[in-house]
Amino acid sequence: MAANVTVTNLRTSKGVQFEANQSLPQTSWRLVHNEVQVLDFFESGGFTTTINPIFVGTEIECETEITKLGLEPQDVSYASNIFEGA
Repeated sequence: MAANVTVTNLRTSKGVQFEANQSLPQTSWRLVHNEVQVLDFFESGGFTTTINPIFVGTEIECETEITKLGLEPQDVSYASNIFEGA
């Protein structure tokens, strides 16, 4: 795991405990994926917490990680269907 990502223990409102990956709060690019597909790729400050793997770095470092892992592009078809009234 990268030095700028930590594992944190969380609990749902129903008391279910789980581990999540959390980025440090510095402004950076964040790549969230499921080991097959890019789920999210964005620049942000503050914490990002997810149950999925997260890679934090520069935009170029994240793009390199996408290529290295062979990740498929993010599926945004569901969003376009919402806006098109499908």
